[in-house]
Amino acid sequence: MSELALPLPLEVILFRKPISLQGSATGKQKWQSDIRKEIRLQEPEGCYAHEGDLAVSIYYFTAERVPGDIDNIVKPILDAMCRQVYIDDRQIVSLQVHKYEPQRSMEIRDPTATLATAMTSQRPAVYISVNHAGEA
Repeated sequence: MSELALPLPLEVILFRKPISLQGSATGKQKWQSDIRKEIRLQEPEGCYAHEGDLAVSIYYFTAERVPGDIDNIVKPILDAMCRQVYIDDRQIVSLQVHKYEPQRSMEIRDPTATLATAMTSQRPAVYISVNHAGEA
């Protein structure tokens, strides 16, 4: 198969709580490895990382209210995708991060099938979407 870019939009769900930037080194390594494995399931053989501007969306669906700052989950996720989805995280020109807890209302219009799966899960889920900038 000839070389090609990883197909976008890329959508990944991990059914677990995300690891914070302040988490243990071992925990972050495992979390990032899990993200890479999920992405590899969607990678055609011989594909390569994107070089252009990209938009990333991260949605964290919790089963209960969780303490902590949402921004602390972002860096480990972005770092995990580096050199697999994109060459460098400087390519990310748009970033949306949302935490949805059961006690807070949520409105997502026209979710993709993958996002709908994360939304309706009974366990914690982290949904990650990567698209070309301007198409997110």
